[in-house]
Parts: sequence; structure tokens; C-alpha cells
Amino acid sequence: MKWNHLWRQLDRAGLGRWAAQLEERSAGWLIGHGDYPRWSAALANLPEIRKISADFTAPAVTLAGQCEDNGALRAALEGLMPWRKGPYRF
Repeated sequence: MKWNHLWRQLDRAGLGRWAAQLEERSAGWLIGHGDYPRWSAALANLPEIRKISADFTAPAVTLAGQCEDNGALRAALEGLMPWRKGPYRF
């Protein structure tokens, strides 16, 4: 799986430093996980999201942006469930 799309999205959200650390540490560790194929497919199916902003100081992790296909976005995010930490607000 190419994670470049995720790294770019995180960078656009102002999280480039964190994305670089994650990219460095993730080389190979996820591939052996049993859910990797499902996660990989979900990330590959994320539609383009523009004008992303993230707020990690609110009571819920809050992500906002513009997406032309909310149904595809929801389906891709649901492919990453169950989320272990939260709450989240998209």
C-alpha cells in the first residue's frame, strides 16, 4: 500500500511533522496485522478532501474539510472501524 495520500492529507492539515514521524515508524509494522488488507482498502478508497483542518484540543478529535462525495468518505471511514480511541467528530 502506498501511504503517500495519507501523508499528504496530514501535511495539508498542518500535521506534517507528525506524519513524517508516523511514516518513518510505520515502515512494515502494519503489513503483518490481520486487519491490514481492510485498512489498506479503506485508505485507498478515501475520496479527495480539501481544506482540511484538525482540532485536537476540543472535547472530541475534530476534523473538517470539503468533500464532494460524503457517501464514499463515510464508507471509507467505516472501513477503519472500530475506532479504539475517541470521541471523534468529522
